[in-house]
Amino acid sequence: MHEETIEPQPTVILKEEAVSYEAPPKKHNLRLVGQIFRTYWLAEEEDVFYIIDQHAAHERVLYDRYRQILREGKMDSQILMEPAVYTVSPKMVAELDSYQPLFEKTGFEVEVFGEDAVIVRAVPYIFNGALPAEDFTKMLDMLQEGNIDTARDLLIEKIAMMSCKAAVKGNMNMSDKEARALLDQLFASDNPYNCPHGRPTIISMTQYEVERKFKRV
Repeated sequence: MHEETIEPQPTVILKEEAVSYEAPPKKHNLRLVGQIFRTYWLAEEEDVFYIIDQHAAHERVLYDRYRQILREGKMDSQILMEPAVYTVSPKMVAELDSYQPLFEKTGFEVEVFGEDAVIVRAVPYIFNGALPAEDFTKMLDMLQEGNIDTARDLLIEKIAMMSCKAAVKGNMNMSDKEARALLDQLFASDNPYNCPHGRPTIISMTQYEVERKFKRV
């Protein structure tokens, strides 16, 4: 196996704090109130008040988008200027055809290259950036151990990491129109409450909770 590999950084799952997660309906009618600290968007609907972290929310939207592509379609690819050659076992060479559907779906273009090697000519193109060809060695290791699902999970983990880098950051300007589009996409998610790393995207308070803090009730 090619010796130079890039170790994927572990995805950190943060512990959830004791905050309220009032579920906004799929067909919501949120009123965008404004932004604070150039990072958090405020919105309300009926008797619930929401605070949304724009970075975590955008991470969730981007991650969901590429998970859906991976689940239902085919990842885009980028041709490598210099194809990468990796030494593999003869068993992997013999079984390469059986893995081609996985490679093609995830955006890799792979061919047999002699009796004990494969050549990677294209890699997944995610968030306007190509996945390093060296990451392919991790998938090969897992496939040679018979762990097809784990190999696919590795790519999903990379998508989570790259969605973090591609997402709009805190303290960055967003227009009201952009924020509205982001909230629409976030609340359409199956899991709008956490980013791919487990950090909250939304916290909420009911009108009753707010009034209780002001000792109105």
